[in-house]
Amino acid sequence: MLLCLISLAEYSPLANNKAGRASRQLQLHSTMSEYTLLLELHETRLPAARQAAAAVLLNATVQHGHFM
Repeated sequence: MLLCLISLAEYSPLANNKAGRASRQLQLHSTMSEYTLLLELHETRLPAARQAAAAVLLNATVQHGHFM
């Protein structure tokens, strides 16, 4: 789902806003593979990918309270 949001976000500002909101609403299960994927996306050069990954990581940190 996150990859779809990132793909949409690259095409228009409106889609970028929707992707950001949707990514913040994702419910993550705290597994290392998901965190690793999100960290890799956050380090890309695509602004929308970084924004979406950062929002999801922040949400996971707040919800689960044990990131890094």
